[in-house]
Amino acid sequence: MCRVRVAATIVLATLALGAADAGAGIYRYVDESGTVVYTDKPRPGAEKVELPGISVYRGRVPEGLGAARPAPGPDRAPAYRAVRIVSPAHDQAFWSAVGEVVIQVETDPPLDIEAGHRLRLFMDGRPVGEPLRSGAVRLRNVNPGTHTLRAEVTGAQGEVLAASDSVTFHLLRPSVLRPRPP
Repeated sequence: MCRVRVAATIVLATLALGAADAGAGIYRYVDESGTVVYTDKPRPGAEKVELPGISVYRGRVPEGLGAARPAPGPDRAPAYRAVRIVSPAHDQAFWSAVGEVVIQVETDPPLDIEAGHRLRLFMDGRPVGEPLRSGAVRLRNVNPGTHTLRAEVTGAQGEVLAASDSVTFHLLRPSVLRPRPP
């Protein structure tokens, strides 16, 4: 039974990838040991298998992903070329007895506060605090463990103008069972 599933999966994958010749057929037969075999070569005793057409699903594009960004003009701030989380560094592990994490974000060009632009931080996929007017913030009482950070620059209406890559960090808290190394 397992061989049949594997063979059927291989046949369907081959067809889906377009590896099979459009004019060729798929044939099924049972060999001497009772195993069902699928092949693209006809042979005596094999029956031709009619396969359904390939299913195609076209999902809708989420708002904002397919839209082009407006070009900067005299009344528009320039597009952000980069948003980077500078601290903590990616995959950094550090000790903090009070669960304190200092986060520093840089933007290029600098954040345009006058245009109403703000930084929004996300830790483990959830927003952290209120939108920021600067790229530095100190978080307290962060639980020990592995966390991910991401930053977004938002416009005056809350629209996302640019976003950073995610950064992973590991927070360790000393305890009686796991004291801080010397």
